[in-house]
Amino acid sequence: MENEELKKHIDEVRNWYKTLKSVYCSCLKADIIFNSKGFHHILFDSSGHRRPPVKIIRRLELMKFAPGIIKLAKNPVWLTDTGSIEFIVFRRQIWIKNKNTTVRVVIRKTKPGNHFYLSVMDE
Repeated sequence: MENEELKKHIDEVRNWYKTLKSVYCSCLKADIIFNSKGFHHILFDSSGHRRPPVKIIRRLELMKFAPGIIKLAKNPVWLTDTGSIEFIVFRRQIWIKNKNTTVRVVIRKTKPGNHFYLSVMDE
């Protein structure tokens, strides 16, 4: 995908992402907030470096599944507690392009505070 096409795709998904605001997760009994940090993480890694275009495209494709995975989550796959922040991961098997794919959604919770969508990726 060339630069203009990638930029257009990012803008389309960003506009959709902005409409999400939050999704209720019955497993956590909390609203998961979709803010700009979550979208930023699609484009940049944790150290602030821009992801390669192929990884950005893949995460943009997977993003449409994140709200549904959060809504249907039964129990987290793993939970990491750093003291002031918790990271919670949900996994779900999804058919994408005739292939069974495991998609992970990462939720970040500040203490005390809210739950935020952080990332989506496949395994």
